[in-house]
Amino acid sequence: MKKRILAIDDEKITHEIISLVLGDSSDISSALSGREALELIDQGQEFDLILLDVIMPDLNGYDIIQQLKRKPNTKDTPVIFLTGRTNQEDEEKGFSLGAVDYIAKPISPPVLTARVQNQLALKEIRDNLKYQNEILESSLEHMDQGISMVDSDLVFIALNSNFKKLFELPDSFDVGNTMEDFFRCNVQSGFYGDVDVEETVQELANPERHFTTRQLERTRPDGTIIEIRIVPVESGGQVSTYTDITARRRAETNQARQREIIEATLENVDHGIVMADAHGKIVVHNKLFEEMFSQAVENHASFADYTRSYLKSIGADESSIEESIRLLDENVVGQWERPLPDGRTIEIAHIALADGGYVRTYNDITERKKSEENLKDQMKELEVFNHVAVGRELKMIELKREINELAEQLGEPEKYEIIS
Repeated sequence: MKKRILAIDDEKITHEIISLVLGDSSDISSALSGREALELIDQGQEFDLILLDVIMPDLNGYDIIQQLKRKPNTKDTPVIFLTGRTNQEDEEKGFSLGAVDYIAKPISPPVLTARVQNQLALKEIRDNLKYQNEILESSLEHMDQGISMVDSDLVFIALNSNFKKLFELPDSFDVGNTMEDFFRCNVQSGFYGDVDVEETVQELANPERHFTTRQLERTRPDGTIIEIRIVPVESGGQVSTYTDITARRRAETNQARQREIIEATLENVDHGIVMADAHGKIVVHNKLFEEMFSQAVENHASFADYTRSYLKSIGADESSIEESIRLLDENVVGQWERPLPDGRTIEIAHIALADGGYVRTYNDITERKKSEENLKDQMKELEVFNHVAVGRELKMIELKREINELAEQLGEPEKYEIIS
């Protein structure tokens, strides 16, 4: 796309030269007076470059450039003065009002081409930088974290509102403030307690001058915990991110407390317990579990590895070992008993968890099994005794019947009646 150039000059010959030299590569608009030019601009037209004559009858170039710099659609448009006056005083005045260059009259086509192309290239670079800065600012404002960037002099060149919010910085704190300003705000707000302000500011600022990768935490007076990560920039300065980790720290504290409660509970139950995650890695166990099998858990990458190692140590055959591993891999729920070589009997219960992990409990039921065997023996003895007693009762009934029949035959049933 052709660049748009506005030429403002009261001499038609100047416009002809500009059109002849730049017309093929640029879209040229012409104005023969300052008022005509301002009318074009007020209509909303925008230009990439303005060529402005200094000496004109209605409004001179100095008056026009001052108005251009006040208008939103031309305040950033580069202006090159065209003039036959090349003394230092005139040039200084033009530059002070915002001109970017001077081209002397009569116009030299090579000079005109070179200087126009140079300013158009610079404007394109500025426009790209502005666009990138807008993207950066938008990205910074949409980040959940606070973020800031300082240059090699510890002057802030970028920061977002979350950074200011986390440290309760005043609205006036912005790009251009220094790290010392930042720490001074912190100290004055009571961030570091009752301390000497300037002395503390210097103590805090000194490490920042080394530009090293660091991670630290700061706790605000209200208890908010802020995690700070600092990364140096190769060209000088550093980028810092600030994250409110208060909720995370509380969750970690609660998790640690809950783990302590769980571990204390596990150590006070009368059976071994082991818990594994979805990958089979042991995440929780108690001491009784290790004591039952005389193997340390930390020496094994997974519970399957632990199980295989133990079964091999007691001489289990390979098929039995593979069956045990299959039950683990398939997370088979159930309850069964396993006799051990030392005479103990362990009752195993496998409970599957929703996340793919599992819990196993191991209960030494050796004494219970002995009690059951003793009870079985006693029941057998009682059964024999009952059998004998019932036989005797039946014989007594038969004997009574025979005696009663004999007494009736003798005609004296009362004399031989058996009292039961």
